[in-house]
Amino acid sequence: MSMQGPSEAAKALFASVSPLDARVTIKPIFGSLAGFIKTKRSLNNAT
Repeated sequence: MSMQGPSEAAKALFASVSPLDARVTIKPIFGSLAGFIKTKRSLNNAT
């Protein structure tokens, strides 16, 4: 069974509502677009 991906209009709409910030990236995930925010979070906070 194959699933239909997003249309070019849907991709353009997603890109237009995403913030214009260097920390925000848009990447394809499982055939759809997803937005990611770059942070300086560390997982090694053991004290």
